[in-house]
Amino acid sequence: MRDRLVTLLVKLLALLPWGWVGAAGAAAGRAVYAVGGREVDNARVNVALCFPALDEQARERLVRSNLIESGRSLAQMVKVWGGKPRDWTTMVDDNGFYEAARALLARGHGLIIAMPHLGNWELIAYLATRVAPATALYRPPRMPALDGLMRTGRERSGLVPVPIDRQGLRAMHMAAEGRGNCAKFVCPYHGWTYANDGKLSGIAEAGTYGDVDKASLN
Repeated sequence: MRDRLVTLLVKLLALLPWGWVGAAGAAAGRAVYAVGGREVDNARVNVALCFPALDEQARERLVRSNLIESGRSLAQMVKVWGGKPRDWTTMVDDNGFYEAARALLARGHGLIIAMPHLGNWELIAYLATRVAPATALYRPPRMPALDGLMRTGRERSGLVPVPIDRQGLRAMHMAAEGRGNCAKFVCPYHGWTYANDGKLSGIAEAGTYGDVDKASLN
């Protein structure tokens, strides 16, 4: 039942105009901040770690802004995935991306793009696939219905989404074959490092995860 309700909500949200979708997401972010909970607590911890020089009021303003913009981005992602198919490159200032990417590829090597979760990074897929075939790592959501929506939505751009697991890392390696060699892959989401045979070789901030059996995560 929950999957059906979420799927219905996503489909309804995708029907709204772009500006309305962003406004709805921002409103959801404000609501999350007002209610509080784990997301707010996590944002406060992250902001304190990243901006220790800011005073408490400045950090709190940044936490609120972060949650609002995260809500906006999430809602816009849904629009990109489930809305009417269109050329989303018209929404992006490429800022020299095409020229830089093609120049790097001309050297005969593959290109790895590591992106922060800032703004609507989903739109960048439409730029990347115009330069070369592209494969992207992603962390599957806990809800199977959202996983299907995410994969289908990202495939619209021509991108090949692969999960962050042993098979996904192997797919990334295979995609790069013939365009150079890479000894390690660093997941841009959580910073974990994998060798090119899919084995987990390094864990960012390992102390926060306790005793991790790396072999079980290959």
